[in-house]
Amino acid sequence: MSDIANVDPSPDWRAYCLPGLAMLAVATAAAYFPTSEYPYVYTIGLFIVCLVLAHYRKALNHLRCSRYTVGYGVLTGLTVFALWIPIDLLTPFHFSGSRDAYNPFVSIPDHSALYAFITIRLLGLAIVTPLVEELLWRSFLVRYIACNDGRFWAIDIRKVGWGPIALASCAFGIAHPEWLSASICGMLYCFIYRRTGSLSAPIIAHMVTNLALGIWILHSHQWRYW
Repeated sequence: MSDIANVDPSPDWRAYCLPGLAMLAVATAAAYFPTSEYPYVYTIGLFIVCLVLAHYRKALNHLRCSRYTVGYGVLTGLTVFALWIPIDLLTPFHFSGSRDAYNPFVSIPDHSALYAFITIRLLGLAIVTPLVEELLWRSFLVRYIACNDGRFWAIDIRKVGWGPIALASCAFGIAHPEWLSASICGMLYCFIYRRTGSLSAPIIAHMVTNLALGIWILHSHQWRYW
């Protein structure tokens, strides 16, 4: 059962990769700036990613939501959120570095600037990041690993084996400091993508996870997840 065709319409690999690669490049570049400049660097970086995403917006034209995909997405997203923190706390080491524990309530004394940044950060976390990461890690990479004729966009995701899914999920995990939590959540996102045949399902799941995580961070002040 699916609410969309099970093949993505655009053969242009750049539509799937470049928004996500732009986000990775921005995150890497941000590490070279002083922590005090983080709000400005993040805002500019998010704007750049949005420009790249807008340029390749045709890659999103095939997305359709239904009660079926929304239901799968919300349930999976909340499940991933419930697993993320406990799994990370039980993981004794990280493969890919750590996050800066940036506390905006301490670093931004002006209230207007503070809440403007928090709004921008939540928009990036809960909307932009899920879109670009699902295009890159789920829609592109899983198919790219699975294909053998160069026509990755023609692969029906519901027929992809678990090998490519596991490899793509591990790659997704290594790209995050919380590598084990991210690998498991990548598998769950792939599962509902494979189950529904719709990329909207993991996008919604990713949005729900990130929004819940963002709200939890603001409530608990566990800034190392920020």
